[in-house]
Amino acid sequence: MADNKGGAAGNAPASLSEYKKAQARVRELVERRRAQERKLAAVEDSIASKEAAYLDSTPAGNIITGFDNYMKGQSGAAAQRRKAGPAEQNRVFSRSSVSYRPNNGDSTPGSTPASHAPTPVSASFRDSGSAHPTPSSGTGKNSKSKKKEKETEESEGDSQMGKKRTNFGATLEPLEQCVCRAGKAASQTHSRVNATWNTEKRYEPGDKSPCTAQQSCLRTRRTPGVDTSVVPDSRAAYEEHSKGGTSHYWLQLQANTGQGEQSGGDEWTMTEGQAGKLPGQLATQLYKAPRPEHQEGHRLFAVPGFLPTRSINTKLISPRVRVKMTVQAAHFTPEVLLSAPRRSAGVPNSTGELALYTVSSYSFETHSKSSSIRVLNIKDGSSHLVSEDPGASEPIWIGEKEVLYLKPGENGCTMIMSQQLGDKSEPHMIHYLAGSISSPKAKQLSSGKVAICCAALTTPKGEMYWPPAEAKSHSTAKIYTSLFVRHWDAWSTENQNSLWYGELAKIDGKWSLETPGFTNLLAGTGLSSPVPPFGGTGDFDIATHGICFVAKDPELNPARYTKTDLYYVPIKSFVEKPSQPQIVQTGKLRGYSIAPTFSRDGKQIAFARMKHDQYEADKTRLLLIPDVTDLSNVQEFYETADGEGGWDLKPDWIIWSDDGKELYVAAEMHGRVKLWKLPSSPKEATKTPVAIHEDGSVAEAKLLGNGPSLLISTRSRIESSSYAILDPSTKKTTEVSSSSKNGKSFGLHKSQCDEIWYPGSAGYDNHALITKPSNFDPSKKYPLAFLIHGGPQSAWVDDWSTRWNPAIFAEQGYVAVSPNPTGSTGYGQKHTDAITRNWGGNPYDDLVKCFEYLEKEVSYIDTSRAVALGASYGGYMINWVQGHDLGRKFKALVCHDGVFSTQNQWSTEELFFPEHDFGGTLWESRDIYAKWDPSLYTQNWATPQLVIHNELDYRLPVSEGLAMFNVLQARNVPSKLVMFPDENHWVLRPENSLVWHREVIDWINKYSGVKD
Repeated sequence: MADNKGGAAGNAPASLSEYKKAQARVRELVERRRAQERKLAAVEDSIASKEAAYLDSTPAGNIITGFDNYMKGQSGAAAQRRKAGPAEQNRVFSRSSVSYRPNNGDSTPGSTPASHAPTPVSASFRDSGSAHPTPSSGTGKNSKSKKKEKETEESEGDSQMGKKRTNFGATLEPLEQCVCRAGKAASQTHSRVNATWNTEKRYEPGDKSPCTAQQSCLRTRRTPGVDTSVVPDSRAAYEEHSKGGTSHYWLQLQANTGQGEQSGGDEWTMTEGQAGKLPGQLATQLYKAPRPEHQEGHRLFAVPGFLPTRSINTKLISPRVRVKMTVQAAHFTPEVLLSAPRRSAGVPNSTGELALYTVSSYSFETHSKSSSIRVLNIKDGSSHLVSEDPGASEPIWIGEKEVLYLKPGENGCTMIMSQQLGDKSEPHMIHYLAGSISSPKAKQLSSGKVAICCAALTTPKGEMYWPPAEAKSHSTAKIYTSLFVRHWDAWSTENQNSLWYGELAKIDGKWSLETPGFTNLLAGTGLSSPVPPFGGTGDFDIATHGICFVAKDPELNPARYTKTDLYYVPIKSFVEKPSQPQIVQTGKLRGYSIAPTFSRDGKQIAFARMKHDQYEADKTRLLLIPDVTDLSNVQEFYETADGEGGWDLKPDWIIWSDDGKELYVAAEMHGRVKLWKLPSSPKEATKTPVAIHEDGSVAEAKLLGNGPSLLISTRSRIESSSYAILDPSTKKTTEVSSSSKNGKSFGLHKSQCDEIWYPGSAGYDNHALITKPSNFDPSKKYPLAFLIHGGPQSAWVDDWSTRWNPAIFAEQGYVAVSPNPTGSTGYGQKHTDAITRNWGGNPYDDLVKCFEYLEKEVSYIDTSRAVALGASYGGYMINWVQGHDLGRKFKALVCHDGVFSTQNQWSTEELFFPEHDFGGTLWESRDIYAKWDPSLYTQNWATPQLVIHNELDYRLPVSEGLAMFNVLQARNVPSKLVMFPDENHWVLRPENSLVWHREVIDWINKYSGVKD
């Protein structure tokens, strides 16, 4: 633990003494044991994978090729087997298989803290609900927000879905006798699994008479929406598999359920939390006599032993034979969306051979999360486990094959862990720190040591905040004399974010934190970085000789101004105290500064900055400091005399080429986040940047080894996570790993995605994305789901979302249309700026134009059964639509965390937002606030409306939602209120999100006539 007085952290306080040391030692031993167990599980995974490969490739092993004959006894071989019993040569697997042992223990991975909430830098389907997000990359890192972030998860899906051995965490209890309604006690047994599931009653093969208890005893646990009818028992299969007591098998079905919509049928929840609908009685057909249309793409495997436990993932098809789905969802439902693995962006190691990433998933069966840290072999696409410790998070490379990650300790402490890959070593605890750190970044030093920089909540004295050291108050009063009072979802305290740095050294092959431990980079400066509420690793960078970071101007009111400056701190040694931060002056550019990035040699800094100090959606200008020893020389790319700039897009993040001659930047354009290339010198950048990747949305890009290739992490409306190698010179992209197999795991495909341009209200065309059902038939008509984005300076983009995913609505049977009207980003700064003082003007008219275009020009959309949904500003627009003519065009409306009255906007926290968008303060521009106030049109409200609001939403307080519902109820308009007391502007907790999706879908389906 660390003594963090005097701006340094590293020595254990006396209060912990020997007890804490012993406790840490016990933890380390437990970690070693768990590591051994994980290694054993990995061996089992490997064996299971090889067995599956054998079955897949061997005609004798692939049961689907002869299973019907085997069941019916139509072949001589099958009859002979029944007479003689199973011989060794007929075994599907050998006895040496780890999976063969029926009593194999199973462990349930612990629930895991999820990674951080998504950063709304550029709005997309995943974050469009934000009313006005701070344009800082990363995530908020104070202790309270970190706790909340660990309850959420936005990293994306795992490519290993369907290849992983299933462990449900419980074992079958011993069989015991029971009496069925037929009174056949001697011939019937039942086995119980843990209390999660109902008792299963089974009958033994010796009893040839039908059991009257069958229909009640063999049913699965009843769950709403699940067909629990019994699949007929096959006594022959049971006898064959159990004769002589040699072994039992259960059937594993790997299914391609793309035809699931043909006949509907049973609902299943798949391994890894996926769900879908199987074609009617497909299990029965496969088990007895597969029909040709059901065979294609389906494979049955016999797995030795008993399925470890009963769950909704399985369905009984004989006393000892069950079906388990492992591959693909037939129907993309909220359960599938929310339980699917979420995978982070990939980060290559120094050689470019491995990529580090995290993956997490949520189980609605166990109501818990699991997570792991993994590495991907970039050459062959194989994935290998680093840690599945539920607390492990934020991994970074500290060597070619060495990983550092963080684990929460007790009472707000942090364990800094290291793991060597490939040599069977145990995780090593580098340091046990009294404080909660996050957002680590590391840099290799010439001495062989590693410089590390991280963020931590810090007290006014410059000490790392540690809850046990805080004086306890006997009152809960909060007293303020300045802003912020509260921010995003937390009440402000006197503590603030700071950057801490230190140095790691190897001693006897083990990493340790050099004395004096961590040092506060910003002690005594009044500066705070990362910038809350979303700031993270994107707010600072580390080089061998210094650290650069962005921080708000401490002389200005943070709630009313966005001015964020870039600072540079030269560092001679990472074990010495820092010099004073040096500010970078940028002339007339006085808004947000974002994405500071050192060149590979650390001699230059590229970053971006906005011009206006009260406008969060201003255009970011790309800037360069060619020499960090001369901070007065700041050069702007594409600078023009009028100050508007020659490139009309907004860079979000930046990376350097290995030789320092090129920059690669991400910028949104026309509904996609593209990757662009330009020279690293403003003097040489005479032409606007060239797009080198334009499909979907690029979430992150990293140099692959020494370049020139990049490892890019991308997403789209059908793909949750994809890794690919991009050659910047040729634009050639080679896919390395797709988490959802390009949408196949979700039953989605690219042909569902379309787009239109339609005439807008101000003389220019507007853009809209269209998402169709996976079984789309152009000759049919589909009801319209009209999605209105938040921001308002935001846009729908071709990206993945776990909150506003258009495919969820499309798979219900709607055509989801996502328009980007006036005020949207990615169409030029004038298009964005045009919403200022104009909230209900051109944006509303553009939506009317879009609806009319769909009504007249798109034959497959049924606008007479339209519904509209929106969040944040989109929720504002729902209320504005409700009070105007367009509102009568919709059968139902959904408003999530919206605005009831624009004249209440000063109850928000970031006051610069209404001050800019409405042209001044409430007392200066009351007429503009009133002009676009939806509450002034409540006399027209008549369309059924669902209102959703969250109590921790301090951006748009809960009183807005209550006012909406009160008006709707008073006017006798069909309405419903859904409140989440533990959610902020977004609904992030999986269980809450599932309720959110169900309530929304039930509401719109009720009024549009769609059957769920």
